[in-house]
Amino acid sequence: MADTFSVTDKDNNQLAKDVPSPVTISQLTPNTVYPGWKATKNDGDATLTVPDQTTLPSKPSLTLTAGAKQFTANVKLATGDGSAPITKVVISYKTGSDPAKTKEFDNPTDLTQLVVDGLNDNTAYDATVVVSNVSGDSNASDSASATTIALPLAPKITATDSEDGKTDFTIQPAANDGADSYNIYSKETSGAWPDKPTKTTTPDKLSGTIDGLTDGTAYTIAVTAVNGAGESDINADGASAHITPKAVIAVTGIAFGGPTTTVTMGTPKQVVATITPDNATDKGITYKSSDETIATVAADGTVTGVKTGTANITATAHADNTKTATVAVTIAAAS
Repeated sequence: MADTFSVTDKDNNQLAKDVPSPVTISQLTPNTVYPGWKATKNDGDATLTVPDQTTLPSKPSLTLTAGAKQFTANVKLATGDGSAPITKVVISYKTGSDPAKTKEFDNPTDLTQLVVDGLNDNTAYDATVVVSNVSGDSNASDSASATTIALPLAPKITATDSEDGKTDFTIQPAANDGADSYNIYSKETSGAWPDKPTKTTTPDKLSGTIDGLTDGTAYTIAVTAVNGAGESDINADGASAHITPKAVIAVTGIAFGGPTTTVTMGTPKQVVATITPDNATDKGITYKSSDETIATVAADGTVTGVKTGTANITATAHADNTKTATVAVTIAAAS
């Protein structure tokens, strides 16, 4: 008569009774280590300590995230599987009718970030995964798909030598560049690029301003295009521009050539105020008549008589409305 065995677990719960060898234990949790089992011959002749038993993993699931010349696999063990260590992951992948290739990951620590690289850009790939523990392999997962993407094409940028610690920039995207956004970087020309962009913008906002610069200091402004595959080359041709913000030179005064002047009816006359200093950043002037029934004044300071009399023409500096000058204009009848 063949020997029979009874098997108990580490807590002395009976798993099998009077079963001939080989003994099969069912209803166990997949991918689980079971230590401390004992097998006893039913004639009482011997009790054997069973080595740790590990059940196979169930079929896992797989999702793919596309990148540039690669995809990242996120492998999830089946719901209900235990926590036995995964000793190997094998991803099989192919494109079209090409033969499948595999990439193995030994003793992976993070099943969510398994990168398969060396792929072609803009190419559809199908993949499956098998996970293994010390006892063997799972069944292959269902197929997952991803289409790799290319890095965006590098844009170009122009920037102006603005004033008061600022510069205005405009991005010129490459045709069909594949960008989701653009990063703007700024640095002193002699320095290194910062780790993070100074500003980020989107394809519908291709112009903007960078402030916080130091007047008189040379800067380099650069742009990169960004998508899910990464970032274009910051050193690409035309991707950077050099600027030096200028200090704002304030208006210190404004004056007419004299306190009074005469304009003859029917003969308009330009009455021009002068801004000081001569190199002021904004030398714009606004003119206004105190009585437009007597005299009107155009944007360039040209006074036209409406009727005889006297009106004051006031000039105000655009840059500082506290800087004003006044000239009394007498409108004389035509001779």
